[in-house]
Amino acid sequence: MIPTESALHLFNRAKNLQECWNEIQSSFDLLETELKGIFTLGCHTSVAAYMLPPLFKRLEREAPQIKLQLVHDLSRKITEMVVSYEIDLGFVINPPKHPDLVLKKLGEDRVTFWKKRGESKVPERIFADLNLLQVKVLIDKTSKKYFKEYDLIPTTSLELIRTLTSQGSGIGILPERVTKADQNRLEIYNHNLPGHPDEIYLAYRKELMASKAGAEIIRLSTLTFT
Repeated sequence: MIPTESALHLFNRAKNLQECWNEIQSSFDLLETELKGIFTLGCHTSVAAYMLPPLFKRLEREAPQIKLQLVHDLSRKITEMVVSYEIDLGFVINPPKHPDLVLKKLGEDRVTFWKKRGESKVPERIFADLNLLQVKVLIDKTSKKYFKEYDLIPTTSLELIRTLTSQGSGIGILPERVTKADQNRLEIYNHNLPGHPDEIYLAYRKELMASKAGAEIIRLSTLTFT
């Protein structure tokens, strides 16, 4: 008995397929055990300003073959991107719980009203990013009672709000961690006004822990918060 020509053809194709599969398995084995890879991390630009510099320093020192790509957006959109596999992980503020997400709390912050340090009379205008839900809550709570005649000037740049506020151009609604980048030139406008507590999380999917590099980027991201 001898194999038919079709059987020989099938055998050779199957052998090639097995070799390809073995190669794929080997490459995945390396990915799971090597401290090497490219990951996409998302966060708001203002969160990036205080979270990313220490993270990159740790990566350079402890895992130089792990590379990061960055995406910036509002925290709620970053959270959606992690859920939908568009990015690998993110630093997010007040994220909603989701069954597919791991949310590791890193720390806290507080959004409130700020003015230039030592300024006794501040122009009647408020600078605020109304895309941030916590800012809208504060405006709703205070506008009629405290700031009825004030001009509300929206902007999506917290850095611009910080700069304008530190120059005495008005009141800024800002997270406390953002104000610290201005070398202590800001102070709380009125301690009787409400503030909004923020919680900062690292958000990722469980699958990220499957590789050594994925577990390492999670560890280093957690350590960078101060």
